[in-house]
Amino acid sequence: MKKVSLFYSLMAAIVLAALNHSVFGQCTARSIIKNCKSEFTYPYQYSGCWMQEFVIDKNYKRIEGHFVVLEGLKYQVVFCSSQSAENIIVNIYDKSIETTKKRILYDSSKNKGSNLWKFEPTSSGDYYVEYIIPPTTTGKAHTGCVMLMLGTVIELEGN
Repeated sequence: MKKVSLFYSLMAAIVLAALNHSVFGQCTARSIIKNCKSEFTYPYQYSGCWMQEFVIDKNYKRIEGHFVVLEGLKYQVVFCSSQSAENIIVNIYDKSIETTKKRILYDSSKNKGSNLWKFEPTSSGDYYVEYIIPPTTTGKAHTGCVMLMLGTVIELEGN
């Protein structure tokens, strides 16, 4: 098993925190994290998140975000949403959703009942997450939010 130095693990956490720091009025990051943090299984530990708020109305929406991974680390991704944002499809790609030569790495529509994904990247770089938001079923527009929570297994050299 390849061990990763604490320096690279801390760098990943810092990059995630810098890129993904968001707090919204209608979607409280603290409450979503509190509700979903228990989804991480041992030995994964929460290391960062990406959150997006949006309006659910009569139109489908596509929202793109991204997160950074480092080769040699093990990751668990947990997808959470506000109660008003259910039935969202989550896809993860190796390139931007705007790129034609992207490869799908995860598709939540094929993993019904599961809101997590575990993986070990073969190289460091950006991964792109796409949320497909369906139209409202109530006919009334309302806000919703989605959050991608990232957990890693941190192994210290010499341990």
